[in-house]
Amino acid sequence: AVAALDRASAQFLKRIEDLGDNLDVMADAGIIHGQVLQQWSNMFRILNLFLSNREQRTEEEDASALTTGERLVRVPIDELRQTD
Repeated sequence: AVAALDRASAQFLKRIEDLGDNLDVMADAGIIHGQVLQQWSNMFRILNLFLSNREQRTEEEDASALTTGERLVRVPIDELRQTD
C-alpha cells in the first residue's frame, strides 16, 4: 500500500509539474497577445494612411488621364480569337 501511494504521489507530482509548465506557456501567450493588441491601433492608422494615399493617387491618375486623353483599356484577346 505504501509503494502504491508512493507511485500515485509521484504521478500526481509529475502531472502538477506538467501543468505548471503549461501555465508558463499560457502566461507567455497572454503577454504576446497583449503586445499584439497594442499594435492594432497602429496597424489601422497605417492602413488608413495607405488607403487615403491610394485613393488620392487614383483620383490624380484619372484626372491626368482625362486631361491628356490617355487611358488604359483592357482588350479581351482570347475572346477576339474565338470569334475569328
